[in-house]
Amino acid sequence: MISIIALLIGILLPAIRSAKHAAQYTICGTNQRMLGVGIAAYAADFEGLLPRGSDFPCALFGGNWHGESWATITTNQTWSIGAWYGAPQGRTHGLGIIIEGYLENAKSLFCPGDDTADPVEELSKFYARGEAAGQTGTDDAFSSYFYRQLDQVSPGKEALDDLGESAPGLPARALVLDANNTDDNPQFYRTNHLGDRVNILYTDGHVDQVPDPDLALTLTAQDNAGYPDFGNTLVALDRILIRADFALEGSTADAPVP
Repeated sequence: MISIIALLIGILLPAIRSAKHAAQYTICGTNQRMLGVGIAAYAADFEGLLPRGSDFPCALFGGNWHGESWATITTNQTWSIGAWYGAPQGRTHGLGIIIEGYLENAKSLFCPGDDTADPVEELSKFYARGEAAGQTGTDDAFSSYFYRQLDQVSPGKEALDDLGESAPGLPARALVLDANNTDDNPQFYRTNHLGDRVNILYTDGHVDQVPDPDLALTLTAQDNAGYPDFGNTLVALDRILIRADFALEGSTADAPVP
């Protein structure tokens, strides 16, 4: 009897795991679609403009990021505090722009397949305001998702429905995607869904699930090298965005990355 039960457990466990992962992908996709709704609502209130971070120089992780501003760097950071980030007071960045007033639940910022403590630790930095949620501003905060902002778009193109093109001439369409980073440094390491597949929200509001067996949509330790300017990271983030744009056309491995 015991051996039969053990056999049944051995048969059922993989199926249960598979069902759990499928559910996580589905919830993650729903979260991204909700972010898309919030972004679109913001754009409707601000003459069609994409919500973005400030024009202050980015100093994420203490680097100078080639002088790029918070508005032009793909990031999963939603809030930063202090002069360490180039501003005398806290600044809201990325998806943090839509938290208050446009996003019904801050949980939408977090993937259920996130293998870090972010869905608990980062969410604890938010507080409820009726059905909306706002940032407390007491500490730096990050989400489970990269947000494009004005990275790899045509100069002067800031409208949600027309971001122009990325460097290779592809339509700039990928907006939000799972933030995966396989760096050995625990400060950087994080993956959603173990990095196997990546959910991508596009500017038209739909979400695609894209296989990523070769980590084409993932930052690596090599990408994160280059402190203090993080030049390698900027190049890698551009490459990820271009591949995410191209995923609507074919395999990310075939994307015309620089």
